[in-house]
Amino acid sequence: MNADGSQQRQLTDMPNGACQPAWSPDGSQLAFISPCAGKRNEIYENAQIYLMNADGKNIRLMPRTQAGDFDPAWSPEGSRIAFTSMRNGVPHIFVLDMSEDTLSEVSDTRHADFQPAWRPGARQLAFVRKMTFNHIWIMSDQGFTQFQYSSSGDVNDTAPVWSSDGEFLLYTRSKISPTIPWIQLLAYENRSSGPELRIPPLNSPDIGPVSDPDISPDNLWIIYESWPDGRNHDIFRVDINGADRIRLTSDPGFDFGPVWRPMTALTAP
Repeated sequence: MNADGSQQRQLTDMPNGACQPAWSPDGSQLAFISPCAGKRNEIYENAQIYLMNADGKNIRLMPRTQAGDFDPAWSPEGSRIAFTSMRNGVPHIFVLDMSEDTLSEVSDTRHADFQPAWRPGARQLAFVRKMTFNHIWIMSDQGFTQFQYSSSGDVNDTAPVWSSDGEFLLYTRSKISPTIPWIQLLAYENRSSGPELRIPPLNSPDIGPVSDPDISPDNLWIIYESWPDGRNHDIFRVDINGADRIRLTSDPGFDFGPVWRPMTALTAP
């Protein structure tokens, strides 16, 4: 669909559903997973990763994928895909180099690591590490120099997504009770000292619970999944400060996982 919610069209018709779309950096291809009978919080144990053209044609399995692969994320140059895999029994992050046909495990730890997100302009990945709680971590794209990015505490941080310039990171945060997630923003240059900014700020108009936020290529808008009535999940858009909320979908189905197509894309199919 367009950024205003118009011209919605279906791209896949997989027998067991499809989700977790991820654009290639040139906007010509999408990675996604199937089966996907419905949204799960973290783990898709039977899923495999597929690739397709932006018009929904030429659907094929990603090389070397197997059951338990999910969370696909394209590298900035477009030759690699990071993803989460259950192939060792615990969710860890792998990187497939499609030009070299090589597969590397980059988060070989005793912890559960998932939801990788490439930092534009740098050889780094943000990801979620689950210990007692979920927090955002950073590592090199080879698994080195790992450090915690979001603050510690009795909160869960998930769904990291970078600005197009790699200068700041968005993620969702929720308390143990009540479990109503909101958006946090932390600039990379402030990674050691903060502050972590809440979007929208406290005492601002509520934008509802938030899941799967994504930042527009010009860094001015955020799209996300929300369920303000507590039941129906739809896609909404706000500006980068959390203002001017617009509902983009109103389907009775479960709408989730929105992603912006890169500005470098050619004419839309």
